[in-house]
Order: sequence, then structure tokens, then C-alpha cells
Amino acid sequence: MMFLSIIVRRDKDGHEEKVFSQDAYQMLKLKLMEEIPKWKEPSK
Repeated sequence: MMFLSIIVRRDKDGHEEKVFSQDAYQMLKLKLMEEIPKWKEPSK
């Protein structure tokens, strides 16, 4: 199980911005690159 740390930042006007931590982003990118080729295979 992967845990992503998401950071919520607020600017001075109170707008929220959700930001993935850099490590989580890298892990997610690697995982996607592993998974995407599988999606292109015809499903049986």
C-alpha cells in the first residue's frame, strides 16, 4: 500500500492548493509508467 503525502497550502486570500510531496509524485510517476503499458494490451 502506498501512502501519498498531500500538502494543503493556503494563500493570503484563503485559496487552498493541494500539493503532492515530491517523493509521492516520483513514486506515483514510476507506478504509472509500470502500469500504463498493461492497459494497452487487449483485455481477454
